This record gives sequence, structure tokens and C-alpha cells, in this order.
Amino acid sequence: MNNKITDKQALTIVILFTIGTSISNTPGRIAKENAWISIILAFIIFIPIALMYSRILEKFPGKNAFEICDIVFGKFFGKVFNIIFTFHFFVTVAALLRNLGDFIYGVGPQETPMEVNMIFLGLLGILGLYGGINILGRWSIIMFPIILFILLIPFPFLIPQMKIDRILPVMYNGMSPVIKGALSTLSFPITQSFVFSMVFENIQDAKSFKNIILKGVLIGMLVLLIVVFCILLIIGGETYLNSYLTTFVTLRRLTIGKLFERVEIIILQTFVYTIFLKFSIMFIATMKGIGYIFNLKNYKAISLIIIFLAASVGYILYSNSMEGIEFIINVWPPYALTFQVVLPFILWIISEIKIKSSLG
Repeated sequence: MNNKITDKQALTIVILFTIGTSISNTPGRIAKENAWISIILAFIIFIPIALMYSRILEKFPGKNAFEICDIVFGKFFGKVFNIIFTFHFFVTVAALLRNLGDFIYGVGPQETPMEVNMIFLGLLGILGLYGGINILGRWSIIMFPIILFILLIPFPFLIPQMKIDRILPVMYNGMSPVIKGALSTLSFPITQSFVFSMVFENIQDAKSFKNIILKGVLIGMLVLLIVVFCILLIIGGETYLNSYLTTFVTLRRLTIGKLFERVEIIILQTFVYTIFLKFSIMFIATMKGIGYIFNLKNYKAISLIIIFLAASVGYILYSNSMEGIEFIINVWPPYALTFQVVLPFILWIISEIKIKSSLG
């Protein structure tokens, strides 16, 4: 697998990864009309976390986080950490499969069983695994401007439906919903960028990891901030909280003659492109983890088995779309932040202690 990518390719991967499933599962929904504030707050909180991620990699150039765990914790505890991280990536893969299944079932032909849609994305992920990070990087360079254009161009036509009073009064219910929205946004999608410590070990300049992650997440969140702000002006906070596939609920309001009466289908294609990239990155990390833990020379050979297992797990995560909203708001943040912030923090602290002790 060719893992060499340029900084520009890595940057566009991070941007599209950040946008990813957030097109449908819009961030900060628990904050309602103040979701845009939650997004800004989440990125501010993320800055020191990103510095932590980059510090871990910069101290062990050419190594990914799986290898660093072994170096820092030793073989036994390193393997324990690697199993935990791999488990988390696997669960995220399962959640992404379910998310796409719900998405296509909600906006596409409902005659196709959701399980088929999930398996379809899984097979695409296997192609991403075999193609490697280099192919995904080249693909991202080509697709980024197209996706950005398709995602943002509909909103100027919806300006007549936007009303500023739909986001007023600001923070009427205090800071608590805003903080909860920020933590939710931090868990999904922002700190999911920890996965890049598993797949970006061979970028051309390891020290540029910090800039790539910060710039990539910033640009991705700016795009989402624009989308969310426009959506709030159009549908208001209450609908934003309770709607599943919120972006599509909003874009269905758009009619420009007969040409764009079904503009959400174009956005559907955009979503599939971005979730394919996000899923591929998570799947690559999962398979690398499995290969590293079990010392498999050809871990790609079992990729189809892992896809079917992930699809099975994804199918039972929740029963319906409304449970899905509850899952995203209440269950995912504490779970994900444990794996994406708390455990990396432990890895960073122990690595700093080891480095200082080795220097005398």
C-alpha cells in the first residue's frame, strides 16, 4: 500500500473527512438556534487537543499511534491500548455504515433494503483500503472544489426564506445547551481526526501534521458553520433539533424553475462522496489495527469479513431514526471523547514522562 501523500493531499482529506457525515447529522443540534456558537466553541477547545495529537507523532517520527503505544507502554499494555483503539475504530465504521444506510433509505428509493446500502458502502471501503491513502489523497484533490461548490451553492437561492429572528435571542437558555452542543461537536466530527495519527505517519514532513490537522478541521468546520447558520435561519432551532437528515429537510425547500426541483439528489451524491472518504479512512485504521495486533502480513484478506461484522453491529446500534438522534446526542459524545481525547491524553502524558526520563 502506498502511504506517501503530500501535505496538500492530506489537508484536503482532513477537510472532507470533517465535513463527512455532518452534512446529514448536523453538529451541535442540542443547542438548537445556538448550534453555530457550539461549533465555534468546539473548535476553540480542539486547538490544544490537536497540539497534543501532533506532539505524540512529532516525538516518534515515522511511527503511527499503534506503534507508539507499544513504545510507550511496552508490549502488553501497548497491545491493550491498541485493542481498545481498534475496537473504537471498528465501532465507528459500524456507525458510519448505519448512518449511510439511514441516509439513503431516508432520501432515496426505499425499495432497497438498508442492509444493501450498508454493504455497498462497505465494499467501496474495501476499494479504499486496497487503493491506499495515496489514492484517497489524489481523489480528494479532485473532488474537494466540486463538493464545496455543490454543498454551498444552493443556500444563496434560499436567502428569501432566511429570517434572523429564528436564531434570536442568543443563548436564551444559558450556556449549558451551548456547552453540550460543543462537546457533541467535539466528539463528532472534530476529535475523530485522531484517526489520522494511525494513517498519516508517512506524510512528507511529520512536523506539518499539526498544521494539516488544525487547518483541515478549521476549513471543514467553517464550511459546516456556514451550512448550519443558513439552516438555522431557514428552519429555526426546534426543527433543527428534531429533524433527521436536517440538510435535506432544508434543501427540499429550494425550487429554481424545474432544473433544481430535486436539488437534494445532487447533495445526496456529495454526501456519498464525503462519507466514502471518511469511511475509508476509518476502515484503513481498523484494518491496520487488526493487522498490527495479530501480526498479520496480509490483513486486507479478511476485510470482507470485517465489513459484514461491522454492518451487523451497525444494524443493531439503534432501532429507528429518532433513536439515532438520541444516540448521537446522548450516547456518542461521552463514549467517543473517552477514546478520542482521554486515552490519547494518557498516551501523551506517559510519552512525555518516558522521554524526559530517558534524557536523564
